[in-house]
Amino acid sequence: MKKILAFAFLIFSVGAVNAQNFGLINKILDKLENNNKSQKDYDDYKLEGKKFFVLVDAPDHSERHIIEFLPDNKVQVIELIDDKKTGDSFSNIFNGDIMRKHNSISVRADILEGVKIPVPKVYNLLLNFYRGYWYLIDVNTGEKWLETNYLK
Repeated sequence: MKKILAFAFLIFSVGAVNAQNFGLINKILDKLENNNKSQKDYDDYKLEGKKFFVLVDAPDHSERHIIEFLPDNKVQVIELIDDKKTGDSFSNIFNGDIMRKHNSISVRADILEGVKIPVPKVYNLLLNFYRGYWYLIDVNTGEKWLETNYLK
């Protein structure tokens, strides 16, 4: 009988310790959720007609990517690639569509210069606002896409 009680006490004490750990984890997650700027709803921000860009600098080339949001949930993605060795410039123009749910924007560009491609370019972005600047964060790479009207 003592062994059964000791075993039951041991089981309940392990469960209580785990419950305390889960409570601590929930507190930390709640705190992070409250501090996270992307938790605000930007549903009233219209993407139509907006352009965002990101610059990527590699050792052998530099890239400029521009996303332009068109009417009817369409999108145009422009890639400008400059080769540093030869000085040549290349461009690719992709067309596709978007899906938006609150601050989450999913871009799928599956048409390269009028030809459907088998593997589309896909971006998963979060819309954010900080100190007067609208920008997008690529969820996969962490790159920040700034709205182009701030360049003027």
